[in-house]
Amino acid sequence: MLDLLDDSDLLDEPLTSLELELTTVDAGDAGSADWLWVNVVFADGTRLYEPTNRLIGRPPGRGDSQRYELGVPEGVTRQLGDVDEVFVRKSGDNGWFVGSVLLFANGHARPLLGNRHANQFLDDDDDVLDLREWSTSSFCVAPTSGAQHPLPRSGYRVLGPVIGQVSDT
Repeated sequence: MLDLLDDSDLLDEPLTSLELELTTVDAGDAGSADWLWVNVVFADGTRLYEPTNRLIGRPPGRGDSQRYELGVPEGVTRQLGDVDEVFVRKSGDNGWFVGSVLLFANGHARPLLGNRHANQFLDDDDDVLDLREWSTSSFCVAPTSGAQHPLPRSGYRVLGPVIGQVSDT
C-alpha cells in the first residue's frame, strides 16, 4: 500500500514546489526515447499548466527511476489538498513501459499522489489501442490531440484493458 501524504495540516500548505518521480519497468523493450509531457489537475478541474502540458523530457531508462522538477508557475495560489490528479502523456511511436508515477510536493518525503504499480505500456500503436497516457484517475482514452495538449475530461473511467463494450451508463 502506498503511503500518501494525508496529514490535514500538510494538505493545507500553499503549493510551492512539485517533483514527479517516474520509473521504467525492468523488462525488454520497456525503455523509450520519446518525449513526455505532464499536467496537474486541481479538484475544480483547472490545470496547473495552461494552455499546454509541460514538457519534462524523456523517460528514465529500463529499470531506472528519475525525478523531474515541475515548478509551480508564478501567481498560482493553491494548497496541496487542491491537487486532484497528475497525468503523463507520451509523444512519438517508441513504446514506454511505465512502472511507477509519484508526485511529490513542497519537499515532503511522502508522495502527494501516485501509484508504485502503474505498470502500463504506453505507445501510439494500434496494438495497445493508441494508449499514450497514464493518470492517477486511471482514465484511459485515445485522443487524437498531440501530447502537449491537455487531456479532455472523460465521462468514463477505464482501469485496464477492456474486452467487449464500454458504456458510460
